[in-house]
Amino acid sequence: MTPTIEPSRAGRDLTIDVARGLAIIAIVAGHVLRGLSAADLVDGRSAGYVATDTLLYTFHLAVFAWLAGLFVRRGVERRGLRDYLWDRNATFIYLYVLWSFVQGGVKVLTSSLVNTPITVLDIFDLVHPEGHLWFLPWLVIVTTIVAIAKPWSSLMRGVLTFLTSLIMSLVAWGYSGGVIGPEGASLWVFFTLGAWIGDSKFREVTSRFSWRVSAVMLLVALAFFLVGFSVLSITPPTFGFEMRTPLSVGLGFLLSTIGVTCVLALARIISMFPVATRLFGYVGSRSLQIYLAHGIALSGARIVLSLCGVQSLEAHLIVGFGAGLGFPLLLAWLASRLRIRVLFEPPAFLLPSGQRASERKSLTRS
Repeated sequence: MTPTIEPSRAGRDLTIDVARGLAIIAIVAGHVLRGLSAADLVDGRSAGYVATDTLLYTFHLAVFAWLAGLFVRRGVERRGLRDYLWDRNATFIYLYVLWSFVQGGVKVLTSSLVNTPITVLDIFDLVHPEGHLWFLPWLVIVTTIVAIAKPWSSLMRGVLTFLTSLIMSLVAWGYSGGVIGPEGASLWVFFTLGAWIGDSKFREVTSRFSWRVSAVMLLVALAFFLVGFSVLSITPPTFGFEMRTPLSVGLGFLLSTIGVTCVLALARIISMFPVATRLFGYVGSRSLQIYLAHGIALSGARIVLSLCGVQSLEAHLIVGFGAGLGFPLLLAWLASRLRIRVLFEPPAFLLPSGQRASERKSLTRS
């Protein structure tokens, strides 16, 4: 069957939605594995676990950082710098505080059952993010700086902003200190590059690629990625800081870049098949909801299975992954039907001109 390009809905770039879907699926899978390792259901020191964990973390957050930067230029030019930053930053600050309390509160209530119990006071320590929620304040910081720098406004600005972010990323590569600001600094270069290119240029370029060209790009990039990953010692972007070397950092950055290319090429191919596009695009368009709520779902699934005496690794993987995707999607659907918007977007009074962010359904869309 010859693939056909699925028409864009409401001006959305379906390749980008599909790429978000692939990235959030990889993030959920990585957190399922790490949760099972923390619960001693998987040997976290085994070669298979280390290889899988490193592979996932080499590319999935880099993909999200790159996609997040794509829409900065359009957002600034359409709304103006002040309103854009106010809207975007108010949204992510609000969601960070809200879900830190939600996730922290659940951990306190289930402290005897979770892998890493916390106290009530820990919930209010917002300087040290709760688990994966660090990405939200990171978005606030990097968006503010890059939007002010405007790398797209001139070649000189673009080069200087990119080189600065590259140096910062390489210096921080592998850092996972769990503190707002330094956490995620290794991903700055991907966000900056996305902002410099912009979504319009990205769509213009990818629209020229047939599925055959995209398939060749995917195969070449995937071959380099897998061969490099198999034979080279690398440091992923967000962990391994203590054991890194200049060579492992450089190779890690190279393979992360190739990994992003693989995901984008695969997303382009998928976007040419209507059924697959709807599936992955649906997941990608709700990546924000999945990112926020999947941690609670994973812990809940693991606790329930353990209380029921289920020790099967396969069962924990399947149920955990299904819960990590299914529960946030169900919660998002219920929130929409019951008009409980405050779960996934701030109250209108926090936004410029009282505008709600109802159209923001993904983590990386402007």
